[in-house]
Amino acid sequence: MSSLTSSGIPCRQGRSERLADLAAATGSTHYVCGTGGMRYLDHALFDAHGIPVVPFHTPVDTDDPLWQTARHASSLWAVSTLGPRALASRLADQVGPVP
Repeated sequence: MSSLTSSGIPCRQGRSERLADLAAATGSTHYVCGTGGMRYLDHALFDAHGIPVVPFHTPVDTDDPLWQTARHASSLWAVSTLGPRALASRLADQVGPVP
């Protein structure tokens, strides 16, 4: 894994533009977006980089304690708690594989 400094990443000014540019610069294959970001995010900017936007919704009907409290947190909480691979696996268990 390598590190990037923010000053070395060319990014445009708008929220969606900046996020799409950061995702592209870091080699992202998907952009996981919570319900707040889905209200403003311009998907076309991610599409231009070939990065699909994947909506993040915590499962509602589950006995899994992870998801019972996660409804009050962002998608960042889940990815930082579990890590990206484990989160993808847990989501796939709930809704099927992420495209």
